[in-house]
Amino acid sequence: MNERTPSGKSDGPWIIAALLVLLCLGWHWWPWWPRGFIGPTRAERRLYAIPNNLRILEAAKEQYALEHRATNGTPVTTVDLAPYLKDGKRTLEMALDRWYQKQDQTAPPPTPGDLAPYLNLDDLVKPVAGEIYAIKPVGELNTVTIPKTLKGAYRGGGVFTVTDF
Repeated sequence: MNERTPSGKSDGPWIIAALLVLLCLGWHWWPWWPRGFIGPTRAERRLYAIPNNLRILEAAKEQYALEHRATNGTPVTTVDLAPYLKDGKRTLEMALDRWYQKQDQTAPPPTPGDLAPYLNLDDLVKPVAGEIYAIKPVGELNTVTIPKTLKGAYRGGGVFTVTDF
């Protein structure tokens, strides 16, 4: 309710005018302020996927190491990590189909080493900006190489690990 001053006039219009001035100044001085309502751009969301993909690869490698009691320095391949990644089993089945297409019907079942050439890491973790992921042995952090053409938060051409983000 508007209270009257001793002169009998209301303070309501002055308060509204002061709030409008502050709103306009805030809008002008803080260009990031409206972004809180809009959210990140599509390019920014794509860049968020790069460290997330590294975290997913690290988690899969840790799960593999726990289940297989792998010690530091144990090499890990895409075939080893596939069961621990989303759609990894389906991707392994596709690699197995590709392997069988190249073999005759009497071939013995393939070993994981036989499937490695038919399973690409890009089939398991989708690159979002042309980056290249590298799986390191157990105990070392996986890396990602960012393309030189990428602008923004990451240096183009740099090699990053999960701890760099």
